[in-house]
Amino acid sequence: MELDRTDYNWQEAFSSAARDRPANVAGSDGATSEPFALADVAQTFAIVDGENDDASWLWLGRLHDGRYAFLTAWCDYTGWG
Repeated sequence: MELDRTDYNWQEAFSSAARDRPANVAGSDGATSEPFALADVAQTFAIVDGENDDASWLWLGRLHDGRYAFLTAWCDYTGWG
């Protein structure tokens, strides 16, 4: 399974997550609330493509700095959140 980094929806999902600082991201140095971006993705474990005005976009994986992260994002007629 692979994350399509060129897909507009995934780009927006990660951009929206970076704006809304994560509560905690697990990693080898302990939990941190540093945001992450699409460019930080090293490995994808699970991915679910969402649908506008319906299901959320979901991603679970590992970042280049060793942290593990989960992303959930949604989009409706008002934009991404």
